[in-house]
Amino acid sequence: KGLKGAKAAQLAAAMEVARRVSLPDGRKRVLLKRTRDVADYLRSRLQGLSEEHFRALLLNRRGALLEDTLLAVGSVDRARPPIRLVVARALQANASAVIVAHNHPSGAAEASESDRLFTQDLFHALKPIGVKLLDHFVVGGDAVFSFADNGLMDEITLTT
Repeated sequence: KGLKGAKAAQLAAAMEVARRVSLPDGRKRVLLKRTRDVADYLRSRLQGLSEEHFRALLLNRRGALLEDTLLAVGSVDRARPPIRLVVARALQANASAVIVAHNHPSGAAEASESDRLFTQDLFHALKPIGVKLLDHFVVGGDAVFSFADNGLMDEITLTT
């Protein structure tokens, strides 16, 4: 009753920070082992955006999410991070595997030739440092396209 304005806001903010600190660390609980789990996870983060967002999911050997990082925000039809940025983030997180994903604001859940070439280049950059590129997802509208489920990751690994 006696608190007003800035002090009330400060107290509310402090209580929210305390609540968040007391929550368990959710990253260790997120396991991404099946395509459907990854697709659901990515859909919730990339669906309905008005510009392309490019994310990398950095995983440990057991498929636990170490880090979900937004690497690039682009225009309505292009968002590509530098490959060295993906490699650097994988090394910083001590990741064993990487899954990359981006959305198509147009709603088309399909891989473009540019997507294929980028994925191939990224695979070749990660391989020498012992990090596996597991998949590349494209989220468009309600649909999600998986390179692995559509045989495109097999094509990339055979070109080595």
